[in-house]
Amino acid sequence: MIATRPLEVEDFSLGITDYFIDGPPQGAETMDNLVLNPNKKPRTRWGSVLYQEEQMPLGGFRGNKLFFYEEDTLLAFQQKRGYFVDAGSWAEILGPSSGAVFTLGDANSLISQAEWQEQYFLTNSDFSSPQKIFRDNLGDFQVRNAGLPDIPSGISVANPPGTGASYLYAFVFKYQYQTASFTFIDRGPVTYYPTIVAGGTITAGNAAAITLPTTLTSNENWDPANIKVEVYRTVDGGDVYYYVDEVTLGTAAYNDEEDDSTIQANETLYTTAGDFSNSPPPPAKFVHVVNNVGYWAHIKEDGQTFNQLLRQSIPGDPDSVPKSFFTETEQPIKGLSSIYDRPLVFCNEYVYRIDNIISSTGVGSIDLRRIDDKAGCVSQDSIVQTHQGVFWAGRVGFYWSDGFKVKKISNHLNERYKEFVLNDDRKNRIVGTYDPSNERIYWSVCREDGNNEPDRCMVLDLKFGIRDESTFTTISGGDYFRPTALVFLDDVLYRGDTRGFVIQHESSLFTDPKIDVLSPPADWEELTIIHDYKSCFLDFDSKFYRKFVPRVLVSAANTTNLSLAIASSNDNNRVVGDLKPIRYVSNITWGDDLPLWGDSEARWNYQGLIEEWRRFPARGLRCNYKQIQFTNAAVQIVTSDLLGLASVDSGALTATLGGSFKWLPGSVDYVISFENDDYTVEYLITARTDTTITFSDPNGNVPITGSYNWVIRGKPKGEVLELNGYVLHWAYLSKSQTPFSASSLGSTP
Repeated sequence: MIATRPLEVEDFSLGITDYFIDGPPQGAETMDNLVLNPNKKPRTRWGSVLYQEEQMPLGGFRGNKLFFYEEDTLLAFQQKRGYFVDAGSWAEILGPSSGAVFTLGDANSLISQAEWQEQYFLTNSDFSSPQKIFRDNLGDFQVRNAGLPDIPSGISVANPPGTGASYLYAFVFKYQYQTASFTFIDRGPVTYYPTIVAGGTITAGNAAAITLPTTLTSNENWDPANIKVEVYRTVDGGDVYYYVDEVTLGTAAYNDEEDDSTIQANETLYTTAGDFSNSPPPPAKFVHVVNNVGYWAHIKEDGQTFNQLLRQSIPGDPDSVPKSFFTETEQPIKGLSSIYDRPLVFCNEYVYRIDNIISSTGVGSIDLRRIDDKAGCVSQDSIVQTHQGVFWAGRVGFYWSDGFKVKKISNHLNERYKEFVLNDDRKNRIVGTYDPSNERIYWSVCREDGNNEPDRCMVLDLKFGIRDESTFTTISGGDYFRPTALVFLDDVLYRGDTRGFVIQHESSLFTDPKIDVLSPPADWEELTIIHDYKSCFLDFDSKFYRKFVPRVLVSAANTTNLSLAIASSNDNNRVVGDLKPIRYVSNITWGDDLPLWGDSEARWNYQGLIEEWRRFPARGLRCNYKQIQFTNAAVQIVTSDLLGLASVDSGALTATLGGSFKWLPGSVDYVISFENDDYTVEYLITARTDTTITFSDPNGNVPITGSYNWVIRGKPKGEVLELNGYVLHWAYLSKSQTPFSASSLGSTP
């Protein structure tokens, strides 16, 4: 009898690694659809349902942005259009002329947004005009072009009758709007009338006749019906511009009869004290607001793209952006963010911190301090702000910064990260969001999808520290998990989808919806969440000795019923074998389809432990390295012993129950077998009604029409694995030896 000792694995806090041969017990090759609890134990990730049971109005186009307005209303975007849910249906956010949020954009558009005082500034990668979205004082969503434009050409001022006086004029667009808590007044650039107005003294009855433009050069989402033209004038021979009057845009003529003594009591032009003239923000890929200052980067003007150009707004007015308030980086800009009060600029390789600003009078400078010259950034949407610092997807991995130093936090994931950034589409589509309650960051990434759409999420768990090899797990869901956009709020994860739906994940949900664009969502089936844990290949603290590993003890929390498949791999898959699954079905919870009333082993909503031993296969007891896998087991769901014989129609590929029995809800995607071949051939169930299931038979094996006993098997839906740990019993055997061959001496075998 060989005396064994235990190797206890109860700490999983190192997460996944690409370097799993001879890895630590706390690490794993795979932890998919598993997240870590504060006690360092993996648990099946949350399930999901539709946020809104209909596609967004554009139909089957990818959702390219999600964010919350004031933490109470989800805004969702497709192409160049934005939506929210109103009275149970998607409603579009439209401009004053019923225009879309952006003038340019398609399914691949990347949207950047920044929040400031109950409004959001938005830009996109197609260099559409910058926009702002706000909810007005009546509670209605509005979208407007950010800033105000120059006054169009066509102004003329006639000299007032008489002689001996001279005046200067200036004109400004003004727009007033309200949010729930604030009233804002925007003013556009100052247009100075280029000619001295010389004539008689302006007073009542002796006017200067002014001709004004009546339309904007382009309406877009400006609100011309409520834009005013402000008229400013100096006193006779003066150089200070005083407010005279304002008229609504569309007024063609105005007579200035205000005498000097009257206007001198009015406000002066906003540039009088030396402040710079406002200018609307330029078309840009990126926008960020911090400390009441707006930053606009990667700019396109006059048909040219300036990918290294960064502009700063006038402080306190994020959408007033003078052209002279600029700096240039040394590389193309890829994103903007901030840490506390310090703006950050991300380039292809360099990362900068901004240490100063330009004042409204032009004093000061935008001082760039390079804090890293290798990390870079691949996606604006990958940048995630947390109370522990800023995290993002860089050139060769995921990174963290506190604004002064930069650290790569995924040194153990170099191989798979290469797949995430294989091409520009994959890079651009990495999207991140932060779950503050559980201290997790989610990044959507693409590893396998042929269309380069995100097909999984990398989950960074900050509870266990920020390290060179930080704690990551993954979540996925096959073809039904395409996280094109992510946002977190109040313990709910929302994700966009390539098919135009928005899905939400909550802790109380244990399945995912099976998205089918050809069927109404009410008819969709549920999907089993496949949790998959593969340990590192463990060497039991010695590479010199072979080991004898006869059995494993598995401990799991009694959260739901559990069907757990266990597999073993020796020496990097040299010997692979399956252990007997663990099947625990003693729980009854509200809504179970088959409660075993009267069964003494069944306990209502019982909480406790599931602990069972399993022996490894006879041919897999000896190894140098051992890997263990836990995943969903395919087990017997229900049989004809409970529901009776089924009438099989071999032509229609259906099985129908008799009497009052009903097929179990959720049977789709399980398999059914019949007694004619001793339940050997399995047929995939593709549709279900209460009395009839439809199945597929690609190989023509279905039994002839008749009544048969049957068995339905599958990976049960709604089960949760909460792994407390496992114990491998093992012992040293002989020293490891390499078999001798002639090739060992370099000769021909």
